[in-house]
Amino acid sequence: MSLFSSRIAPLSRSLDFCKIFKRTARRKPPINILLKETVEGVGNKAGYMRNVLLPRNKASYIQVYTRERQALEAGQHQREQADQLLVQLRALQEPLEFQRAVVPGTTGTFGSVTLEDVIDKLRKEFGISVDKHQIEFNTEGGKLKALGEYELVVKFPNLKKEEKLGIIVKATQ
Repeated sequence: MSLFSSRIAPLSRSLDFCKIFKRTARRKPPINILLKETVEGVGNKAGYMRNVLLPRNKASYIQVYTRERQALEAGQHQREQADQLLVQLRALQEPLEFQRAVVPGTTGTFGSVTLEDVIDKLRKEFGISVDKHQIEFNTEGGKLKALGEYELVVKFPNLKKEEKLGIIVKATQ
């Protein structure tokens, strides 16, 4: 054995060179900001808020309580809008009527009544604006492809209520 290896061996046992240190990358907590106007290409580069957005008065820092208050106000506003929409839908006395050309010898139609048709008719004739995710067709593919009377459901998840709306598909004359 060499002189060098005999000297290192006792030192390595006494100094515990084999200890493993776990190192983790430290992530900075996210900074919550409120944009005062639309800013193109806002990314997550370090210092962008402090160096660009804040001096130009395009954004401001928000505290946790401010964020919670804004969330509560937004939820309350959504509930009020949903309540107004529910009242407007309940005011409709008659079902919505659509006319389509009929395939000879069957009750099938050449053009189907889609979700977009229902939303457009509600908006144009009654001034009611409904989100397409609130409406649920109980038919295959979400289209009405035959003559007859149908029923669709408008859901209000904020109010935990539903409103049924009648649809009649008639033949064109």
